[in-house]
Amino acid sequence: MSRDSMTAVRGAHSHNASPTAPKENGHTAPIPAPPCDSFTHPSAGNTPDDTPVSATSELTHTWVHFAKTFVLIFPIYALGYFEFSFSWLLIGLVVFFWWRRNTGGKYSRLSRALAFFDQEERSVKQSLTTSDLPSWVHFPDVERVEWLNKTVKQMWPYICQFVEKLFRETIEPAVKESNAHLSTFCFSKIDIGDKPLRVNGVKVYTENVDKRQIIMDLQISFVGNTEIDVDIKRYYCKAGIKSIQIHGVLRVVMEPLLGDMPLVGALSLFFLKKPLLDINWTGLTNILDIPGLNGFSDSLIQDVIYSYLVLPNRITIPLVGDMELAQLRFPMPKGVLRIHFLEAQDLEGKDKFLGGLIKGKSDPYGILQIGNQLFQSKTVKESLHPKWNEVYEALVYEHSGQHLEIELFDEDPDKDDFLGSLMIDMTELHKEQKVDEWFDLEEAPTGKLHLKLEWLSLLSTPTKLDQVLRSVRADRSLANDGLSSALLVVYLDSAKNLPSNLSDFTYDGLKQVSVFKALKSAKKSSSEPSPYVQLTVGHKTLESKIRYKTKEPMWEDSFSFLVHNPRRQELEVEVKDDKRKCTLGNLMVPLSSLLAEEDMTLTQCFPLKNSGPSSTIKLKMALRVKWTTSFLTGPVCY
Repeated sequence: MSRDSMTAVRGAHSHNASPTAPKENGHTAPIPAPPCDSFTHPSAGNTPDDTPVSATSELTHTWVHFAKTFVLIFPIYALGYFEFSFSWLLIGLVVFFWWRRNTGGKYSRLSRALAFFDQEERSVKQSLTTSDLPSWVHFPDVERVEWLNKTVKQMWPYICQFVEKLFRETIEPAVKESNAHLSTFCFSKIDIGDKPLRVNGVKVYTENVDKRQIIMDLQISFVGNTEIDVDIKRYYCKAGIKSIQIHGVLRVVMEPLLGDMPLVGALSLFFLKKPLLDINWTGLTNILDIPGLNGFSDSLIQDVIYSYLVLPNRITIPLVGDMELAQLRFPMPKGVLRIHFLEAQDLEGKDKFLGGLIKGKSDPYGILQIGNQLFQSKTVKESLHPKWNEVYEALVYEHSGQHLEIELFDEDPDKDDFLGSLMIDMTELHKEQKVDEWFDLEEAPTGKLHLKLEWLSLLSTPTKLDQVLRSVRADRSLANDGLSSALLVVYLDSAKNLPSNLSDFTYDGLKQVSVFKALKSAKKSSSEPSPYVQLTVGHKTLESKIRYKTKEPMWEDSFSFLVHNPRRQELEVEVKDDKRKCTLGNLMVPLSSLLAEEDMTLTQCFPLKNSGPSSTIKLKMALRVKWTTSFLTGPVCY
């Protein structure tokens, strides 16, 4: 691959990145870098001001000095030659010095004023960084939308009314049902504030976009004087929020485009990466003392918020009927990025001994992030040239505007030291398909990182499955580990007629342990269950959200699994009751059954085993074969 293509792939300095967060515990939040035209490589030196003067310029300077001297001496010679009195010379000198004094004072005041303005300009440039300026100043494809900000400002009181209604009619009942300790939960005050949301810039994508959709990135900023008070009367506990700040890039996808009003079928909203979120809590310590909530923290609450807003999670707002809403709720990744995290060279030595007199090596490890997917490598002890040779696979839902972010750290007992970072543009990587290069680390005086990156497309037919299985050597292994050959996406829709007590269970094939648990739970309570689902493929298990006090829960959530060999592996589904800690039913689906379906996609209501006689669960499953042209060259080693 050429050096130019490597530079293009490394185009990580995107205006879509959210604002920077300060380094904490040696870790830094992903930050946007200045535009490429203002970027200076750390190794590049500055051109010195005192450059050597050439012989021609030195000769010219000598002649100019001679001419000035002659002009000063010639009047004295002329006065003597024409026998003028010496008093004329004195009068001329007095006039000259008087004129020089007046003009010199003016020039001095003017130079001081200019110097003051130059200093002010330099200080302003130093204090006003690139991130402080709106992106439309630097990027021509980002548009300024003051008309939209004026519209939002005019609509803000009505938006606040809608949000308040949402809190009281939707969020408050959900919180009350979520936990028995929160049955007296209520919002005593909801004031969103009078400072509206601002949109600092909008970028609309016109290339590599489906003709039936519109994709735009809104760079939003909200610094609100929000006041939300919460009251839990049972524990005489009050808490609230005094202010909220949020800065980030919100992607809005409008699809499908229709030929009838309202022209757009639905809106999908999500953040490509975690936005900068700052919540000023009041009384948080008191509310976290409530039984059942003492395991929460400020950061954990923010993670819960991120779980609803950051890709692959999204908020879908239907504008028409259920025409294609099921397809929007079942998002398929655009591809899979296979990351070979190989080695590094010339890293900075951070370990010091004898009070810093002796400089040692480092214990480097790497953190890789795409969206909300996070990977951490092993730590290589005492090495400036570590070799990891690890492979990660990340799902990519939106390659436009997303980046692969890598940070290297030196592991220490107290605080990990920063060794450098790297950002790679997914758009350019999608064009290149495969990259195997050494990349210079940024924000570090020295260091290089060797990566091999492969873009894997997703095929909806099994024709190339055998070739892929041979490439990842899954045809010879019965294990569930190693590189994956396929992707399984499961859409958990709903369940019906779940058992609520022992009499609802079927006894055929029911294990004695399950009977005992169900009987014990039935003695405690006969109320409706609070079901959730565990889905397992190989060594990976994912859990759905809990739906409280219902026999017919609606989850409407999707899950993704990387599959080693779909011919031999199965999807295990287990429905559990969170309240009584027992199993409400289970299901086993061989993935090989999807290979014979059209587009390897199956939507079906499955009867649950070890459950009620009419208990069912509705699933939609899609299997996709991972394919890249590198499979044509032979097996992939790992």
